[in-house]
Amino acid sequence: MIFNFSDYVKGKNPLLKVTSKSIQEVLGLSRDDLIHLAYLLGCDYCEGVRGVGIVNAMEIIENFTFEEMKNILKPWGNLRDDLNNTKFKRLKRHEEFFEKHKNFKKHWLFNDEFGSTKVKQAFLKPVVNEEFKDDLRILGEF
Repeated sequence: MIFNFSDYVKGKNPLLKVTSKSIQEVLGLSRDDLIHLAYLLGCDYCEGVRGVGIVNAMEIIENFTFEEMKNILKPWGNLRDDLNNTKFKRLKRHEEFFEKHKNFKKHWLFNDEFGSTKVKQAFLKPVVNEEFKDDLRILGEF
């Protein structure tokens, strides 16, 4: 990814090149982690989880696999009654997370598309408009 492009064109700042390798080294986030953050925070392909910001999203990524987000966290996050309700599957290792986030989750709303395989495929195999192929080639040379 290239950042500061408009500032670069104006002669204000240098271009900032961010690669998956630099993200992994600096933030410890894999490609899958970034896709999962997009599910939580929202992106061009999906709405995200209402009420979840970057801090909570990072804590979710650290505590749950993607399957657990879909099958455990989503039902818990959408549960509006008794927080100790046992209608949803729980794993003992998540108890500390649930306790810490019980007041935050009151504001969370996971939409129906959360966990959609179509969204994941859009990231893994994006469709590029033919009109922009030359732009991508030029950026690839950078």
